[in-house]
Amino acid sequence: MIPALSGSAISLSQALRQYRRSRRRVFAGKWMLERFLGWAMYFPRLFDRGVDRMGRRDGMADIMIGAAGGYIPCGEVLNPRFLARMLL
Repeated sequence: MIPALSGSAISLSQALRQYRRSRRRVFAGKWMLERFLGWAMYFPRLFDRGVDRMGRRDGMADIMIGAAGGYIPCGEVLNPRFLARMLL
C-alpha cells in the first residue's frame, strides 16, 4: 500500500514532507537555472553577450540546452567557470 493513502494523518504528513524533499532535490538545479536566466534578461546587453559567446564557443550552447532539458546536470552551467567563459 502507498503510505500516503493509508489514511493516517501522521503518515500523510510524513509522505508529503518526503515528497517535498525529493521534489526539491530533483528540481532545485533546474529552478536555479530558470531563475538565473530570468534575472539575466533584466540586463539585455549582458544577456546578449552571453548568448553570443555560447554560440561561438564549442559546445557551450549544447550544455545550456542539455541543462535546460534535464539531460545534463544544471551544475554544469551554474558554476563559476562556465559563467566566466560565457561572459569573458
